[in-house]
Amino acid sequence: MIPVSIVEIGTIALMAVFIYLIYGQLQGSKVIHTNLMESTLSGLTLPRIIARGTNDVRTIDDSLPGQFWGLCSMIIKLLVVVIYTPLFFFPAVLVGLLGAWIGQIYIPGQLPVKRLMSNTRAPVLAHFGAATAGLVSIRAYGAQSKFNAESLTKIDRYTRAARNFYNLDRWVSVHIDLLGALFLGSLAAYLVYIKRRSAGEAGFSINQAITFTSYLLMAVSMV
Repeated sequence: MIPVSIVEIGTIALMAVFIYLIYGQLQGSKVIHTNLMESTLSGLTLPRIIARGTNDVRTIDDSLPGQFWGLCSMIIKLLVVVIYTPLFFFPAVLVGLLGAWIGQIYIPGQLPVKRLMSNTRAPVLAHFGAATAGLVSIRAYGAQSKFNAESLTKIDRYTRAARNFYNLDRWVSVHIDLLGALFLGSLAAYLVYIKRRSAGEAGFSINQAITFTSYLLMAVSMV
């Protein structure tokens, strides 16, 4: 029989984490947005201010809370699997350590590329803003082809950085998925062929393990 108490404890824990997350997000946004705007308006150009006020603030509002929620969910799911199948405590820890090791390789390569994306996005915005302001002059002097060529050059620089960024994401995704598949396959084989648990009990543990592995990638990005 599936331990209902474990499910209830996990649900209550996730609800508490969610409430704490929402409260912290609201309080943090008030402070971060004020300080961010004051610092950027003091010495940055308009395109850099736009980049800071859009992509960077979106990261603070959306990405970080989502990553924190995923990390807490992953820990709770892991605890459920370990409580129900104590033998898999050490394999789960090993998977977590390997994921952290992969993250240590991924993060040093990802941060410079992400910074390069931010730096190459600003000239694209600046060029577009200047073209919008001087649209009459561009048409009057017939400089459309020159404007298009310069725009494509700036967009190509940004695209090269963005492509490398997403290639790094695919690299870490493949490695984390491989770790998750090994962990999940080992757990399923143990429950079905060695422990011989019922279909409901095995499905419960495997479902929690699937959720754990799905959140592992999100946790690696926070290492």
